[in-house]
Amino acid sequence: MTTSRLQIGLVASLLVNALMIGAFGGGLAVLSHRGGWHRPPHRHPGPIQTAGHALKPADRARFRAAMLAVIRDNRDLIRDARLRRQQAGALFVRPDFDRAAIAALLARARRDRAELLAKLDNAALRFAATLPPGERRKLARGLAEHGELQRRGGRFAPPPGGNFAPPPPQGGNSVAPKG
Repeated sequence: MTTSRLQIGLVASLLVNALMIGAFGGGLAVLSHRGGWHRPPHRHPGPIQTAGHALKPADRARFRAAMLAVIRDNRDLIRDARLRRQQAGALFVRPDFDRAAIAALLARARRDRAELLAKLDNAALRFAATLPPGERRKLARGLAEHGELQRRGGRFAPPPGGNFAPPPPQGGNSVAPKG
């Protein structure tokens, strides 16, 4: 091996080592800034936690605990729904596109999600029954702004005065006559 090739190899080795040391040092800096190897704390609460934001602190903590208990008790349901969506996604890219299998997986994932939402709704109802009317109004407003009512279009959101109007009639002509 010639001296020039040895020098080129040594310089290349030094550059690679410098890059590796920089990457390692950068990783350590990020970890020390975050406080360790764990994931950073969830900084943005989900719609369930946000729905009770206007409640008094004690009620807010009880509401959050009730919703998280439902989520914790249904982790298997959540995991299964996520797994079904992932399986459906994997079937999308296969050469033998099986529409029926994909549709069945997605339908089951939707049923799992609907079951979880029903359990969350029931827990919210049980919790709301323990609140005085003023706090129930705050919770209703929070659900309309951040929760399922908002995702459904906010049809039952309280108006600025805080009183709920009855839901629109089902079926028939929903357009008011002009007068």
